[in-house]
Amino acid sequence: MNTFFSGNQVDLDEDLVPAFDYAVGLFVKHGFRSEELRLGGGTALATLWKHRHSTDIDFAVNGNVFDEYRRDNNAYAIRDDLRNDRSQGIALSQIAVTRHMIGFRYQGVPVSMVRSRLDGLNAFSEKSVGCSGVRLAKTEAIFTGKCIGRILKKRKTEDRDGYDIAFALTNHPEVLRPVLSGIDPISSEKLLEIVEGVKGRIGMGRPILVPCDAEMAKDPWGVVADKIPQFLRLDQKSDEGR
Repeated sequence: MNTFFSGNQVDLDEDLVPAFDYAVGLFVKHGFRSEELRLGGGTALATLWKHRHSTDIDFAVNGNVFDEYRRDNNAYAIRDDLRNDRSQGIALSQIAVTRHMIGFRYQGVPVSMVRSRLDGLNAFSEKSVGCSGVRLAKTEAIFTGKCIGRILKKRKTEDRDGYDIAFALTNHPEVLRPVLSGIDPISSEKLLEIVEGVKGRIGMGRPILVPCDAEMAKDPWGVVADKIPQFLRLDQKSDEGR
């Protein structure tokens, strides 16, 4: 991966740059400001930490910004624009526009922009993607979505999420500590039960590409199951026999 980090600017992997530039241009054309966009999910983590390769681009905007766009504009103008722009290989079947998201593929790269539940500047980090004006989401916000939204609420345990969490627990525990310590004891037990249930398993979701820790990538959920209890608010009695 040809990426580098300098000051408060971070650069995407070069494979993602064309899709990123196209998407930002499209969103700005339709009334969004680049400063209102943030790069989130595993793409933001991979851009910041360079711990693996990301193959998609996940944008988020505050809910009020997304709703304002839908109220003041033709809600499906972006969809129509994408349908008319066939020069980039954007197939009709790959375009999705709903009340909560916009999604498409640009030259095979999945791109999405979702209506975030996290409003306000506290969802944005100080890191920006090059000179685009698009900032990364805060890592705490990203892991709140992964640990609470994906694992606890949706019971989704994909390999790349496990690797992201394992890498953070090992190398950036300060990021996860406030997220995990804020989960109530009952939910903490549930989270640990889910994680322990998938350790040793691999092959869920898209593969972990170019991991900087190949050994961790072999069983990321095993690493999570081993390290996460010290961060959770577990009932003392139920934790004694672990």
